[in-house]
Amino acid sequence: MWNPVQYTDEDNLYWCWLRALEWGRWPLFLSQIFVPLLLIFCPWFYVLIGIFIANLLWSFIRYKFVNIRLLNAALYLMILKWPVTIGATVVLLWQHHWLVAVLAFFWPILAILLGILTKTDIGRIQNMLMRKLGYERIDMDEPKRGNARKTRTIPEEVIEEVQAIVKRFNKKFSQRKDCYYEVEFKGQYCYLNRCDYGRMGPICRLKYTGKLNDWSFAIFKWSSETYDKDEWTFPGSELVDGTIKGAMLAGLEAYPV
Repeated sequence: MWNPVQYTDEDNLYWCWLRALEWGRWPLFLSQIFVPLLLIFCPWFYVLIGIFIANLLWSFIRYKFVNIRLLNAALYLMILKWPVTIGATVVLLWQHHWLVAVLAFFWPILAILLGILTKTDIGRIQNMLMRKLGYERIDMDEPKRGNARKTRTIPEEVIEEVQAIVKRFNKKFSQRKDCYYEVEFKGQYCYLNRCDYGRMGPICRLKYTGKLNDWSFAIFKWSSETYDKDEWTFPGSELVDGTIKGAMLAGLEAYPV
């Protein structure tokens, strides 16, 4: 699984460009491993027509969403590409399907060539993937590989999980409707604010480090009206464990309701 925190912005940009190439021609990309197998059981013209239709349909949805988990899974699957291709070719030769065996053996190469001929907006998909990794564009120019300026933010799936954690915490620990936590995201930071009897105030700031259970913590100090990551003498500091829940529990001790 690709972890963007472990790599430079340039590495992440290049990784997204490679995955955008695959996502833009997803049926063709996957066909490298599945077509040789299908040729054993189905007439070759049915297989090719199916790939053509799948690629045509994909052109209508490839810009609607991207899924990094699927892309990562496909990378592991592609490790089997040549063993499967060679195995399928041997079976077809044993069945005396000589021309189909040749098609099966060279299909991974043909799929790449056909992908090159498929018109796809790679830059658009690359930007979608970069946002999934936790980046946001700060310029409005047409994206180009290697020179698009981006800044790291928190991935969308992490934001959704944090919001769910805060919602569950409020249901469990809040005894009043006017006392609850709210969460706000800015760049790579997550701000936990709390409403106490109708008045909203800051509690702490968490910095995303690449893992859901390993946030960097900074308490809000009213004396200076700043977040201080070096302050660890406040009540509840022992509850800070890198999790969202731990930060909220510490906030209840530091600033009791």
